[in-house]
Amino acid sequence: MYATDVAKMIEAPIFHVNGDDPLAVKFVTDMALDFRQEFGRDVVIDMYCYRKYGHQEVDEPSFTQPDLYARIDKHPSVAELYKRQLLGAGILSEDDAASLETEFQLRLDLPLENVKAREKEKTDEQAKFKESTAVFQPEYTSESEPTAISEETLATIVNGLTRVPDGFDVQPKIKRIVLGHQRKVFEAGGPYEWHYAEALAFGSLLLEGIPIRLSGQDSARGTFSTRHSVLYDAKTGEPYVPLMHLAEKQARICIYNSQLSEAAVLGFDYGYSLDYPKMLCLWEAQFGDFANGAQVIIDQFIVSAESKWQRPSGIVLLLFAPADETRFPQTAHHYDAQKSLARPIRFFVGRRIHSWPVRGNSRLARGWTSRQSEADHLLLGQSLLRSAQLSDRAQDRRRGNHSRRTALSVGRKKVARNAQAISKEREVCLVPGRTAKYGRVEFH
Repeated sequence: MYATDVAKMIEAPIFHVNGDDPLAVKFVTDMALDFRQEFGRDVVIDMYCYRKYGHQEVDEPSFTQPDLYARIDKHPSVAELYKRQLLGAGILSEDDAASLETEFQLRLDLPLENVKAREKEKTDEQAKFKESTAVFQPEYTSESEPTAISEETLATIVNGLTRVPDGFDVQPKIKRIVLGHQRKVFEAGGPYEWHYAEALAFGSLLLEGIPIRLSGQDSARGTFSTRHSVLYDAKTGEPYVPLMHLAEKQARICIYNSQLSEAAVLGFDYGYSLDYPKMLCLWEAQFGDFANGAQVIIDQFIVSAESKWQRPSGIVLLLFAPADETRFPQTAHHYDAQKSLARPIRFFVGRRIHSWPVRGNSRLARGWTSRQSEADHLLLGQSLLRSAQLSDRAQDRRRGNHSRRTALSVGRKKVARNAQAISKEREVCLVPGRTAKYGRVEFH
């Protein structure tokens, strides 16, 4: 019996390999990767090996497993075993082996010395990066990058959203309440509902070459049939994504319906945002309280990663949190009160006790239905601000000197005629009796 036997239930191939044989490990790894790339299926590698030094630097594993670690201490390392194999086969001489060991040790030592030297040369501003508060942030400002788009761009996006290929059989109801409705709203000059404003924001970013990734539970359709970012042929079931067909040259948008495993999905998306910082990466909780299942990722990584590892992230959390039954009657009638609450005040608390100084590196926004036309500017401001900061601070990347906007509250000075802002000074309601003006809580 093996620990990897659990993979048998999905009929994934399992390769068992001895970790003391690096050539065998490489062979099996290459084969597993080739299998995944060729067939697009899961594959599992069971590398049989051991932990030499225990859980961490101060751990002494022989306290609890003295016999096992007595044998491990006497067992030669993988490097030693491989060196013996190469020497025995005449591939390396003793001098060659000693030279390679010295060269590899230098490759490890030099970066360490560089880091130590850099720490000593830190300026006063850099030296403030200590303990629990990240300070590599610009001064707080309510200004955002310009988010206005031209009427021509707006028309291009709407045309792409309301157009389907020849021969694509749109479901009659979808044609009427989605495509037809979007066209009527555009021709009437508004008002734009939340999901429509979001689609306009996505479209304008794609036309500017900024890719988008959105994942969440039922995100393609939208939890209450609001988004409809993916259309399906009524006869064949073939999917069609209008946002992927706005113009010949545009960025890509990827929308995924994720599993009900919030911590795993948000953790993956958080890592994606680090690896691809110029992408607008969004994670959507189907209900506000679903963020509870991802709280460990929020606390251990999103909130505190910059102060711990100097790794900022531009990920956006979308939390569905209806205000009352007049705005979202389906929630009041069909779901308990817990599902109606995102409890955004906890994110203010996280800002204070971790690495989110109130004036610094995150912004919070709540998109009420009365503020629907601001949805596009929130998302536009997030992505454009992030892109501008990455560009301005490209040479400063090693210091982690990027501002993040984990949730958003941005101002906009002018907008296109058909995407008007509700007000010049935006106030976003957080909880009854309180408002947040550009991320600062004010009690009323």
